[in-house]
Amino acid sequence: MEPIDAEQGPISLFHVLSERDLPPEALAVPLPAAWRGVPVIVRAVLERTAVVFPAATGGNPEERSLVQLDQLMVAAERLRWRKVPAYSRNWGEGRYPGLHRPRQCIRCRHGELDVEFPPARSSFCRGCRRQLSREWRARRKTTGAAAA
Repeated sequence: MEPIDAEQGPISLFHVLSERDLPPEALAVPLPAAWRGVPVIVRAVLERTAVVFPAATGGNPEERSLVQLDQLMVAAERLRWRKVPAYSRNWGEGRYPGLHRPRQCIRCRHGELDVEFPPARSSFCRGCRRQLSREWRARRKTTGAAAA
């Protein structure tokens, strides 16, 4: 692939993203583009496609289309970029190897930085796990006493 040149004129949006090796979320939207010679506004950039609507309209949901990135032509010098945190997609694989999604207790919603989790992969923090064990033992005692 040849490097991006601003004097080159319109260039495929797919080419721009692959040349810079950035995730699609790094591209600030909305942005002007051309699709089959028609001016459009890009509303969202997904992995292989983009959501667009004709520039002359207001962007109503009925007017929106899903277009392949290689069919969208953009002026590379007019694109705006934003910083995207590395943990925003593909946890532990792909672009961001070694990263993992921070654990969160499904009961109290506290994260790894707030409370302690057992070493094994668990959905509950230690405090909630103890509380659930107490509740389970209490239920077992009441049901066991009723059966006897």
